Parts: sequence; C-alpha cells; structure tokens
Amino acid sequence: MIRSLIRLTRPYYTVPLTAGLPVIAAYVAGGRPNAAEGSLLWAMAALWSVLSAAYALNDYCDIRFDAVNSPHRPLPDKEIAPGIALAASGGLFAAGLALASLCGLPFFLLLTLVAVGLAAYDVYSKRLGLLKRPACSTRSRACRVSSRPGACRP
Repeated sequence: MIRSLIRLTRPYYTVPLTAGLPVIAAYVAGGRPNAAEGSLLWAMAALWSVLSAAYALNDYCDIRFDAVNSPHRPLPDKEIAPGIALAASGGLFAAGLALASLCGLPFFLLLTLVAVGLAAYDVYSKRLGLLKRPACSTRSRACRVSSRPGACRP
C-alpha cells in the first residue's frame, strides 16, 4: 500500500518541480542561496506536499475517468481505497501549509492560494469544457510563482 500511495503522489512530477526551487533561488540570489538555506528546505518540503496532495486529490476526483483512460492508476486498479486517497490528500495539503507557515506569511499566503487553486481545479476541471486549457495554464503559472524564492523568508 505504501508503494501505491507513493505512486498516487506522482513523484516523477513533484520531485523535479520541487527540485527547481533551489535552482531558482540560486539564480535570483546571484549564486548565493545560502542566506535562506533553512527556509528554502522548508519551502521545498511545503511545495512538494501541496503538489503531491493535488495529484492525490486529482486521482480521487477523476476515478471514473481514470477507470477508462488510465486503469493502471492506484485507485481504478483498487490498490488504494478512495477514502485513503482523500485522507492522504488532506493530510498532505495540511502538512504543506504547516511547513509553509515556517517560511513566513508571504510564502504561506502564496502557497495557500496555490493549494486552493489546485484543489478547485481538481474538483471542477472536468466541468470546464473549453476553459480547461486556460485553467491548466493558469495553474501551471501559479505553481511557478509559488516557487518564487523571495516569498520565503527565514
């Protein structure tokens, strides 16, 4: 079940996205990211948690579609019960926002906004019709903005 929970969070997407945060921080800091090293680690953990929560929630919300289009995913394949996926998503969202609070109010508020946007997208995306592509673009842009190093202060 642990392996299935890990698959639910799609680490092949969340880890590279999260790993980009210190690269961006180093670039913005002119190659000197050590000034915010501790808060940067908390920010990375917070970002990973929120992104992972969004993927788990997406699988929960799309279980009917995934049963047809991606039957190998953990929920349609019945490797994980839907309630466990939903609980994992809620726990990861809560953990991510708790970790973001360690980075200061601006980062916490920004990541909260991203988390709400991701959750809303997951819940409503199948009903958006022609607006789905712009919503995807907005969601992607919001994730990049949330990794803004200046938003995380020790």
